[in-house]
Amino acid sequence: MQVANKAIEEMLKNADPQSRKVMANILTGRVVARIYCLSEDITGTREVPVLDEDGNQVLYKTGKNKGQPKTITEKYLQREGCKGRLIGEIYDNGRAESIADEDGNHWLRATRKRLDGAVGCECWCGQDSRISAQEAGDLKFDGQPPTKQGLESIFKKIEKNPTTVEIKNGRAEVDGFAFEELQ
Repeated sequence: MQVANKAIEEMLKNADPQSRKVMANILTGRVVARIYCLSEDITGTREVPVLDEDGNQVLYKTGKNKGQPKTITEKYLQREGCKGRLIGEIYDNGRAESIADEDGNHWLRATRKRLDGAVGCECWCGQDSRISAQEAGDLKFDGQPPTKQGLESIFKKIEKNPTTVEIKNGRAEVDGFAFEELQ
């Protein structure tokens, strides 16, 4: 046991701060769930000028747009989605931690226990479920708690229209994130 404790001490001492934090959480708590971001690619469109073989902009020669520059609509990738990327873990004490991917990037930015009972997450890709549809309008990210009327409104909305949780491939999917419970 002495050797194992010394090895763990040495690992913690030599690790970078983020790894040290993750190792300490592993030693003091048990991972009970994994968090996956389900965001898809977001594409946009833009108008780009049509150029001739010399690189000059082509103009309309006839019609109502005569003399105006010709353009075409081009589709482009606005934001790359995570598409099921593992971004974090939830420990038995309720704490959530970001997990580094194969390139060392951490994607989980923040989590919040929502009033509908679900865990809301924010990913660096832009996906954000920290405020549920029922909380929207009554709860903001301004640091101020909701008013009494706001809370009553939120709970009425939750009662009238509860959050949908889909179970797919053994994972609970809520608002663009999947939660996989570990045994």
